[in-house]
Amino acid sequence: MKKFFSYLVVAAVAISVGLLPGSSKAGDFTAPLVPTFANEIFGTGSAATIVPSGEILSAVYRMAAAPGDGAAFMIEFTLNQGATWGTALTELNLVFNDVDTSGSSVTISRSLGCGVDDSTAKFRVDVTIAITTGDTFTLTYGIDDADPLATAGAAINLAITLRDGLGDVDSAENVDIVNSADGTTETLAASVEPGTCYIDVATANTNFGGTSTDVDSAEVILGSITLANGTAVEDHGLTPWALNAGDALATVILTVTGDFSASLGVDMDGDAATADGLYLDLFTNRAYDAGEEATTLTATTAIWDLGPVATAIAASGATINVHMVVDGITEIMEQTPSATLTVDWTDVTYADESAIGDFRELAKNGTTRNVYNIPGSAGSDQAYIRIYNTSSVAGTVRGTLYDETGLLGTAVLVSDMPAGTTQVFSAANLETLFGTWDGRARMMVDAEIPSMEVMALIRNATGTLTNMSPMAP
Repeated sequence: MKKFFSYLVVAAVAISVGLLPGSSKAGDFTAPLVPTFANEIFGTGSAATIVPSGEILSAVYRMAAAPGDGAAFMIEFTLNQGATWGTALTELNLVFNDVDTSGSSVTISRSLGCGVDDSTAKFRVDVTIAITTGDTFTLTYGIDDADPLATAGAAINLAITLRDGLGDVDSAENVDIVNSADGTTETLAASVEPGTCYIDVATANTNFGGTSTDVDSAEVILGSITLANGTAVEDHGLTPWALNAGDALATVILTVTGDFSASLGVDMDGDAATADGLYLDLFTNRAYDAGEEATTLTATTAIWDLGPVATAIAASGATINVHMVVDGITEIMEQTPSATLTVDWTDVTYADESAIGDFRELAKNGTTRNVYNIPGSAGSDQAYIRIYNTSSVAGTVRGTLYDETGLLGTAVLVSDMPAGTTQVFSAANLETLFGTWDGRARMMVDAEIPSMEVMALIRNATGTLTNMSPMAP
């Protein structure tokens, strides 16, 4: 539960001697300042106390009526959205204010409610010397059970009602007295710069290509992160909420997952111990600077502990790009990396936050097919690989062969395969390009054409021809 204590200025319309019982006039009920608290403060199970300094919260109900000597009425205050007072109220919590110093005076006594767990407070007002229009009442109060403020944009409001013996004399509109907003926002986005970006099959899938400004041969911007402080305040109501300042202390972690095998061997600062293959462009200069590399980098995961720099990122609100750099040797795998940005507040009662999203898709600029179960030429089974250019354009076709021990190599199968044509390779042809192998091999076929099909056929010693393709075209 959340508590906050402050001062609420409420001016209540009273019943003058000249008013008919049960008649009403509408006063002016406003909240000149409605603080916006960071919703992170209101974590599940939180028991922290919000204590605004001074008259941070104020709601002014300025009287429209002028009840005369001897008038009597009830003022009822109601906290909505499940909030309670948090501290017991007495008649000393409601103070009359003779604004025009005309000599008006009243006697106030507590009636009903007003308890720690109550959401209503009723006071009896007996007028000694006539109230004049514009006089006010000041209610000093606290608020507990402010849990709805855990949702950004939520508000708690206060209602005031004046009653005499016949019913409602006056009832004002509810007025918001506090609300909430995201103290810090976290966003993730895939790179969306115009132009193309792809894994270039012409480099045996070891480099990038494209027309986007986000890509060059060895580097691509995968996406971006943003941390930004809003306009909310801390629990005492005065200090702006700011990540890793004041009460808003946190551990901030960015995790990006994908296939980063081609980035593990990158060394951009001459220190092999640093993980330079993925870096955050903290200086927003679209280039690597020392200290921007991932804290931890494996073949599948890059992690940054942003604690030391999260304060500056959130203060600036700048968009920070995530770069992937490759070694130009290792094959880049087709993928869509994903990212998670987490903010874990030091105060365990605060609501931790995270953003999850996908980064840029990395795909090849052409067509890829795989064939399996390819025997060497020395065996009794004879293999034939048939490649069909089913597109209307010509292009280069490359093959990457793997035997049972791993990669054998990459070679050009057809340098300029005409549209609509077919090429056939025997095991002996492949051995000329890649060398011999033991057991059965597999081959990945990459083509710089929009469509292609590949079949794997085996003729056994009896002459039977078997289609071993994953899917027959």
